[in-house]
Amino acid sequence: MGNAPIPGDTHLHRYEVHKRVATRLQREAGVTAVEAKPSPMRPVRLAATLDRAIFFAQDVDAGDATLEFGWRPHSERDEFRIQYNEPGTPWSWGWHQDETHEKLRPSHFQVDHETWTASHRESASFTDSNPMAILETCLSELRDRIPELPESVRPNS
Repeated sequence: MGNAPIPGDTHLHRYEVHKRVATRLQREAGVTAVEAKPSPMRPVRLAATLDRAIFFAQDVDAGDATLEFGWRPHSERDEFRIQYNEPGTPWSWGWHQDETHEKLRPSHFQVDHETWTASHRESASFTDSNPMAILETCLSELRDRIPELPESVRPNS
């Protein structure tokens, strides 16, 4: 990881980004479905269903999880949200780039628990600002980090 993504020639039109990500996710081991919102022709958000045992390639509790992807190009700095959820659990994890937590840099990794009063947040940065490269980094980190969570994070006081 390196510097925060900077918009430029590598950035694509919003709908094209979502179409490419949908195609990429459909080829990912453990992804059983990809749904485009509001439609496959004009996607602005994607929701992928993951078979956790296959996606993590390890003996994890059976069941599905969801991975949401949203990307909004801006002239100054693109915004994105890549969020992982396990239905029926109090946890949610994800990478966000927006203007909400600038002290952490533009991008951050966030863990939420329904009983915490504050989220666990840590700075995140990416070596390539292309949405596809960021997706690949997050998919890799997801496999590395999620099986270790929640034990590896503590709520902010």
